[in-house]
Amino acid sequence: MTIAARFLRASNLTAVKPLLLACLIALPSALHANPNLLHNGSLEDTNQGFVNHAANYMALGPGSTTISGWTVAAGTTGQIVWAKSPTSDGYNAAAGTYFVDLSGFGASSPNGALQQTLHGLVVGETYNVAFDFFGVASAVQVGGLSVAMGGYTPDPHGNVAWMLAYGSFVASATDLLFEVRNPAPGSTVVFLDNLSVTAKTSPANPPANSVPDGGSPLLCLGTVMAGFVALARHRR
Repeated sequence: MTIAARFLRASNLTAVKPLLLACLIALPSALHANPNLLHNGSLEDTNQGFVNHAANYMALGPGSTTISGWTVAAGTTGQIVWAKSPTSDGYNAAAGTYFVDLSGFGASSPNGALQQTLHGLVVGETYNVAFDFFGVASAVQVGGLSVAMGGYTPDPHGNVAWMLAYGSFVASATDLLFEVRNPAPGSTVVFLDNLSVTAKTSPANPPANSVPDGGSPLLCLGTVMAGFVALARHRR
């Protein structure tokens, strides 16, 4: 049973259940509505380069381009690990078959990072960033500037409690370096998967599965929560 279903079963607020369900369904799709500007955002083994070094993990050092579309940042200390699910310790990818742990084997990489260059951006336009994480959420930089990531929502896959993080940035050039990095030296779990960078949807052209009556999924959720509060007060 999904988290949304459990929540709805636990709640007796039947009046807002349909709207809440619509909001929860629309949120992930809204974040990924436009084409992904990142190549191989799900970190798949498109070049057949994966080698099982231990427990279905492969160590990748600075400069490695083994993961198609991605480069391990030159400044990475130690090695990150690329994982094929299911791993021997029971972890599964959030999307596809592969994911990475930017902390490496046993926290061996305090600053492990992956990079690729975004092309074809429109200067001044806003772009959405989203990814799934487990453990510590990766830090994101675009063009050397930090992107604030937040709005964490559950996005479980298999037995892993993956979370969805999202943020946005305004393009300052047509080509910008995108980087995700381990922000927590000493952390042993910095899992990352299912990355995307997409152009922000124009209000005049919302995705077909967007929530009716004009609001973004986040605004929709806020409206539902306000309804919860109002109904709870009414029942007192």
